[in-house]
Amino acid sequence: MAERGHHVVAVDGSPEMLSHAKADSTLVADLHELPVDDGSQDVVLCGLALSHMPDLGPVIAEFARVLAPGGHLVLSDVHPEQVQRGSIPSVRTADGDPARVRTSHHRVGDYLRAFFAASLAPVSCEEPTPALAEPRHVPGGGPWDLWPWSLNGLVPDALAAAAKDVPSMLIWHCRKAE
Repeated sequence: MAERGHHVVAVDGSPEMLSHAKADSTLVADLHELPVDDGSQDVVLCGLALSHMPDLGPVIAEFARVLAPGGHLVLSDVHPEQVQRGSIPSVRTADGDPARVRTSHHRVGDYLRAFFAASLAPVSCEEPTPALAEPRHVPGGGPWDLWPWSLNGLVPDALAAAAKDVPSMLIWHCRKAE
């Protein structure tokens, strides 16, 4: 966005993530309290963050607060069906123990209720289904802390059947009333 001439303010709770941002300014903050003025943003983009929020309502309301009248909200996140199927990233704790990223399952209706409560009108919703990549064989099933991905190479036909026509993402475009 910045390379296309837009003024970009990047907000994230992680200074490490912000170090990768190509923005005019970066702000370490929580999505519940964005450090920008009411109605000051023409567009709010949010990618791969809301599945980590237990409640969509307060975050969507905060996005609506900072949007200018007629402004656009564009969200992308892991599709709720993928979250329900356990497609949750594996991580390691500071001690090196395997763990999962804290993730909440939000249905499409949860998003809609949050949008309507914040006076945001959905314009579109996309649910892209990617082409399946060739399963990568991991001898012996691979590291079990990466389960279920470590099983993909053991039973490629089962993987193809289970993942066929399953959307990977949920992409919303909403607009704030003028």
